Amino acid sequence: AGYARAEDNDASTSMRPRLVDLYATVQRRAATALRESTGVGPADVDCLQVYDSFSVHVPLVLEGFGFCEPDEVGALLRSGATHPGGRLPVNTSGGMLAEAYLMGWNHQVEAVRQLRHAAGRRQVPGCRHVQYVSCSQGKVNTVLYRRLP
Repeated sequence: AGYARAEDNDASTSMRPRLVDLYATVQRRAATALRESTGVGPADVDCLQVYDSFSVHVPLVLEGFGFCEPDEVGALLRSGATHPGGRLPVNTSGGMLAEAYLMGWNHQVEAVRQLRHAAGRRQVPGCRHVQYVSCSQGKVNTVLYRRLP
């Protein structure tokens, strides 16, 4: 349904964006571009797949893409909203930290399974929109998958 990308590599090293604001600026830009191109915002996303090469990526994406207000990510995670059965299940197949480190391809496969309603016990009921987010080396990529009628 849509794709957005933002980059912030204005220094001689790709570490600068990560050290300055932990991707927040580029995440907001990518989120805005995706929302404008698809008409789908955080409240419409049924399932979120986050490239989680480090566990900190999930909370950063939740804040940066507007799934919660800044500084409210701890409360969101503690509430169970990101767990199976919650309002925004995250990395439903386990992600790279619990399933396998496959450079994010496992997230793409899981997005398709969710939209086909073929994820078995992991299935998000009524899943229509799955968002995938990857943040690395100063770049943010995000894809919105939509279930076809």
